[in-house]
Amino acid sequence: MGGIEHAIEKDILSSERVWYENQKSFLLLLIVLATSLSLPYFRVLNNAFPDTHPVVIALVAGMIITTIVYLPMHYINSKYALSSAVLLGILVAEFSVFGAPCNFPAPIVIAFFFFIFYHGYDEREHSWPSNHMCTAEGH
Repeated sequence: MGGIEHAIEKDILSSERVWYENQKSFLLLLIVLATSLSLPYFRVLNNAFPDTHPVVIALVAGMIITTIVYLPMHYINSKYALSSAVLLGILVAEFSVFGAPCNFPAPIVIAFFFFIFYHGYDEREHSWPSNHMCTAEGH
């Protein structure tokens, strides 16, 4: 048994280098940072459509972010590209739901983006629907 586990571990280590040696990890970090810093730019939509409910503007902002980050996310990991892009879109929509902020986000907001995104991204293999080891009954 130990031989099989060692072979699997070796295969994983050879396919994915340590995060700081992998250029895709830095691209992912930059995408999350850019997404968090994009919040005040959606204020233009709030100002351009003052009679539109801010929730509609937040949904549009989320769709814009989802569309923009999908291709880089596909380059990073094609299996989870749409999920990652939608997660970032939802985060932007969440912070824009009462109107996009006027100023750049505080460091705590940027940290929140990183925390929520990487928490979900880290759990991706455990929660993916093809994982038949997880059941609703908890068996």
